[in-house]
This record gives sequence, C-alpha cells and structure tokens, in this order.
Amino acid sequence: RQAIDLLGQLGLAGERNIYVGKLYQIIRNQQNPLAIRVAAADALRKIDLTGLPAGVVGKLAQSLTQLAVDTCKTELTEASTPRRSFSADRLRMRLATVRQAVTGGGESAEGGLMAVATEEEQKTLQELINVLQTVETQVQTLNAASNREQIEFVLGESVRGLRSLTPSDSDKKEKPT
Repeated sequence: RQAIDLLGQLGLAGERNIYVGKLYQIIRNQQNPLAIRVAAADALRKIDLTGLPAGVVGKLAQSLTQLAVDTCKTELTEASTPRRSFSADRLRMRLATVRQAVTGGGESAEGGLMAVATEEEQKTLQELINVLQTVETQVQTLNAASNREQIEFVLGESVRGLRSLTPSDSDKKEKPT
C-alpha cells in the first residue's frame, strides 16, 4: 500500500509508462483487496498521463469501471446482509476516487484520463462520470433517510448500469503497453 501511495505522490508515469501499467494491473486484478485497488486508482489520478499510447485510456477506463462495479457489489452485499457493516461514506469515498481518476484530482485539479482521452473516449468517460455522480448522490440522500432497502435497490441498479459500460471478458485480458 505504501508503494502505491508513493507512486501517486511522485506523479510520474515512469519510463514507457511502467508505473501506469503496474497501477492498471493492481486495479484490474479482482483478487486484490478492494482497498488496495482503490488506493491504486487514487495514485493513478495524481500521475501525469500525457503521452499514453493509443488504446491505453480505454483499458484504464474499463478497469476503473470494473472497480466501481466491484465496489457497489461489495457494499450491496454489506447492505443486504443483516449485521454487516454497510457504509455509505465508504462507498461514496471509493466511488469518488474512481471518478477523480477519470476527471483528474491532483493538487492542480488537472489530469486524469479525461485530459488525455480522444473525443470518442471522452464520451464514454463522461457516461462513467455521470453514473458515478448519480450513485453518490442517491446513496447520500437515501442514507440520510435511513432507507436501507432503497439503498440496496440503487446499488443493484448501479451495478447493472456500470456493467453496461464494461467490455466483454475477452477484451479485459489485454494489458496496456
């Protein structure tokens, strides 16, 4: 975790984007703990992504989308299981981190995938941003009303909405260069 945080603090993509590639691998590996994957997304948002090769933005976007899906699924499980520790704040923080990896969010509030995406990629990224913002707002409102059943419904719908933005399994196997 400390190495991931250090990569973010340095803000460097590395020679031939090696650090971006490592963060991508951490984010997309669903065997990694969710907290580690979110930390990698947080580090990614702080890195200057200028000069990424063609196609890498799409792969990073897909891994971040899958991270958002997994985050919602985890919290949905927590919300729908009695005596589990559902946390609306934890969910919103994690989704905000994913959103900031897309929009940028370093000290200069620039960067992120959006800054280096093609016009077509920006449209897809904007769809992801919109879904994430909607989920964050709905969960905050429902949590304030203590409506756990409705939160479960929103999370289930969010998972379906985010999944519609992810590619088929065969597309997920590729690595950015």
